[in-house]
Amino acid sequence: MDFESRYEEIRRAHAASEARWEKRLAEHESRITELDRKLAKDEEDWRARARIYDQKLEATRKLLEAGMKMVVKINRETDFKLKALIDAQQRNEELFKRWFGRNRNGHST
Repeated sequence: MDFESRYEEIRRAHAASEARWEKRLAEHESRITELDRKLAKDEEDWRARARIYDQKLEATRKLLEAGMKMVVKINRETDFKLKALIDAQQRNEELFKRWFGRNRNGHST
């Protein structure tokens, strides 16, 4: 084999090898592009889920706040009614003492 034919054979082998590497590189870049697209979609999905979660959390916070206001209001009303009931009871006891001169249990004072 002479030098020129050997050189041509090596050059063709190198060109074929380079073509294979170019093909692999193109496939690799294609896979990277596809993965980037999927990653962007996944990130968008996660952001949407995070927004929904934040909205639910905010709605829960508002419900809790409204519930606590109701509890405070009911507690305030109950305290007022209980104090009025205690006051009425004490006034009735004083009235009975004046009328009958005795405690409610029947013993004289």
